[in-house]
Amino acid sequence: MVSLKAGWGRNLAVVATGIMATVLIGTVQVNSLNAPLPKALPQAAPKADRLDLVAYHPEPRSLTKGQEDAVRGAVETFVWGLSNKQPKAVWRFATEYEQDRFGTEEAAYTFFSKIHPPLVYAKRLTVDSVTQDGEATMVKTYVRDRIGLQWSADFALLQDDAGDWKIVDCQLRPAPGELI
Repeated sequence: MVSLKAGWGRNLAVVATGIMATVLIGTVQVNSLNAPLPKALPQAAPKADRLDLVAYHPEPRSLTKGQEDAVRGAVETFVWGLSNKQPKAVWRFATEYEQDRFGTEEAAYTFFSKIHPPLVYAKRLTVDSVTQDGEATMVKTYVRDRIGLQWSADFALLQDDAGDWKIVDCQLRPAPGELI
């Protein structure tokens, strides 16, 4: 610490000592960087052992036969309810959020029939596959409507706390080709 009262000689000595210490420490640090490297450097882990390259692939969950039948039945009943103007059947597979949002079976039926018109006119439904995709159960189906057009309908279902299957998504696309 530099003092104005102690005189310039003492202050000059303190400053000079500080500068010398800084130069000495800096020289030691620079010289340590210039030191020769050891002959045997540690090597990185082989690619197969590196954790940043390891992919995590959880085992896909599989449904029991009873669960798969329940999922198929849920999709079939939902489509049957839409095509036969049965609001109770449609309401049964609406999520709790949708039931709160619509309030009545008729309002839910009206909404679903407007966003899925091919299902309202469904004449035939064929389930192609039932698979697990994370938490959701995916059901791929083909629907033929009353005028003969064919559609691909992919449903996503989740099981609620009571164990009931709820339809959380439905993607419809035209599926031209051989009729089912």
